[in-house]
Amino acid sequence: MTTDHHILETALHRFKTYGVSAVSMDDLAEVLGMAKSTLYQHFSSKDALVDAVMQHLTKQWDALITTVISEPINPIQKIIKLQYQGIQEIQQLSPVFLFDLKKRYEDCFTQYKDYKNHFVYEVIYQLLEDAKTQGMLMEHTDIQAVCELHFFQIDRIIQDRKKEAEPFSAIKLLEHLVLPNLRGIVKPEFVGEVFSPQSQ
Repeated sequence: MTTDHHILETALHRFKTYGVSAVSMDDLAEVLGMAKSTLYQHFSSKDALVDAVMQHLTKQWDALITTVISEPINPIQKIIKLQYQGIQEIQQLSPVFLFDLKKRYEDCFTQYKDYKNHFVYEVIYQLLEDAKTQGMLMEHTDIQAVCELHFFQIDRIIQDRKKEAEPFSAIKLLEHLVLPNLRGIVKPEFVGEVFSPQSQ
C-alpha cells in the first residue's frame, strides 16, 4: 500500500529534478502506479501536495542538522560538515524548482527563505558564537557579518553556477568558498585541529 511518505518522497524527487510545474498530478499518479483519484485521497490538491513536500523537505534538513550538532566535534567542524551537506542538498534542487516556488507557490517559497534564514542566522550563528566562547575565533570577528557575507549567499552562488555547462562539485565549493572564509576567522593555534584532513 502506498503511504503518504512514499508519495512525498517520489514527488520531492521529481520536483527537485524537473521543477514543480512540469510534474502534474497525472504524471505523479502514473509514476506511483495509482489512479489519480487515489492520489487525491492522500492530497486534496496539487497545492496541498507541494506544501506537504516542502514540509517534508525541511524535516529532512532538520534531521541532518540534528545529527551533525550531536557529533562530538568542535563548532567549526560542525559548520564545515553542515555546509558540505547543505551544498549537496542545494545542488539537488534544479533552478526551475526554486523558480516555480517563487512564481507559483509563494507560501512554499517563503518556507524556503525562512528555513535559509533559520539555518544561517540561528544554526550557523549559534555555532560561531560557541566557537567564540571557546576561544577559537579571532577577537575582531563580527559573527553577523560573517553570516551575511559568507554564508547567506551560498545557495544563490550554487544556483547561478548550475546554469553553466560544468557546475562546481560540492567539495570544490567547500574548499574554495567555505573553508577560506573560516580560516580567516579561526585563531592560528586552532587551524591545524580544525582544518586537518582527518577532521573533515
